[in-house]
Amino acid sequence: EPLLPALAAAALLLLLLAGPAAADDASSDDRGHDASPGCNNKFQLVKVKNWVNGTQGTTVVGLSARFGSPLPRTINEAHRTFAALTSPPDLCSNSTSKLTNSIALVARGGCPFTAKAEFAQAAGAAGLVIINDDEELYKMVCGDNDTSLNVTIPVVMVPHSAGKNLKDLLDHGAR
Repeated sequence: EPLLPALAAAALLLLLLAGPAAADDASSDDRGHDASPGCNNKFQLVKVKNWVNGTQGTTVVGLSARFGSPLPRTINEAHRTFAALTSPPDLCSNSTSKLTNSIALVARGGCPFTAKAEFAQAAGAAGLVIINDDEELYKMVCGDNDTSLNVTIPVVMVPHSAGKNLKDLLDHGAR
């Protein structure tokens, strides 16, 4: 209980960063997929960091999508902004949450990954973190109908436990 007021005043800051050696072989078995423009990024292992009350919290490994903007390679180029939960939680329709300049945190499922990214981008999000429904990192690819995709924000998947921790912080008032 005493932790709740502290969390309410806490700020949760996310950093999306592709590590220098992280992008080496994440794409080794993705040949033949997503040849359309906007769907040809290499998969990259990504460091996702958070800060609460100005103190660095956990760092988890995520996986970038085949679509969206490329991720920065150094910490100086990394996106540093606040995270926001979306409504609806799966972001399979327009968000009623304020996402402008935030990293949208969404649940996996309900619609294609590309649809989630388009809804996040349309709401002004600076990036999208998808919480997987288990601990594995799933390769987010484009569907056969995604021929004119124009996602310009970074998109990353994190394991369920890491996403749940971030969501819990936000649920308790952290930003």
